[in-house]
Amino acid sequence: MKDNRMREDVDFLVKVAEHFPAKINSTSSIVAIKQIKEKLTEAQLALFRTTCFGKLLEMHELKFSGQLVHHLLLRQIRSSSKSEMWFAVGGNTFRFSIQEFCLITGLACGPDPPVLEKKGDGSGSFRSSMLNGEVRYNNKTLEAIFKAASSDSDEDMVKLALLYFLETILFGKDQKVYISALHVELLENLETFNKYPWGRKCYETTLNSLQRDLRRMSQEYHTTSKKMVSNKKRKRHDNKEKDGIRQYALHGFPYAFQIWACEAIPAIGVEIANKFGTLLQRIVNWITPGTPDATNVIKLLDRKNTQVFKKLQPTP
Repeated sequence: MKDNRMREDVDFLVKVAEHFPAKINSTSSIVAIKQIKEKLTEAQLALFRTTCFGKLLEMHELKFSGQLVHHLLLRQIRSSSKSEMWFAVGGNTFRFSIQEFCLITGLACGPDPPVLEKKGDGSGSFRSSMLNGEVRYNNKTLEAIFKAASSDSDEDMVKLALLYFLETILFGKDQKVYISALHVELLENLETFNKYPWGRKCYETTLNSLQRDLRRMSQEYHTTSKKMVSNKKRKRHDNKEKDGIRQYALHGFPYAFQIWACEAIPAIGVEIANKFGTLLQRIVNWITPGTPDATNVIKLLDRKNTQVFKKLQPTP
């Protein structure tokens, strides 16, 4: 009883009684890592590992847990800041911000450069040689281009691999959305590309996707459910009617949010993942081999006095 009162006192964006089931997909896919390792030569891989994304090439098997992410999002609480998210689990509150994102990914999260310094010759040689001068490609087409690519230039092959990594892993998107022309332009010079604050840009895209209107989706779900119950011509069999279940996709890099949950809520990490390293880019220390169902996730998140780390701290 005490625990229920505690949950009611917390200012959740979606009230506990208004929670709803949903199916979530991630448009980010880490399949590119395996393909890059198979495609590039040893010399090209060595060059890739010197870039800003080099350490992330060591990410292991990560299966996206849509139920974990969804039910954690349902536990978001109100915050005065739009640039971060706060949650409540087990009577404790904790934060997901750019600091946590930076610790999980190891990507640069500094401010935007005042002026993009272009050190290339201005001819767009990478775009011309590897992309046929075009940028109107979706991620599926970009994957096909990468698989079929060949070049005498190790640098151009690595640049194409970086673009493939960037667009399909860090900036997951719907198939109807084209790759970024700015990203292609930055790749004309690797020094400029490596200095760019990819962590901040990726975080902003991911955060914007996570901050969806779950209250509206809850209202739609419960309104639909009531109509289904009141309609005597349709029978619901043991609550297995699926027509009213909400569905949505997350863009950017939601895997970082999932691994943050494993770090911030140790019980989650123990139950759904395996941690075996202590590298600074924390995401490379984890494997998530399975995807827990909604029932198990809810049990984990509803435990009393669950330990959470309010704010992740840098490794000493």
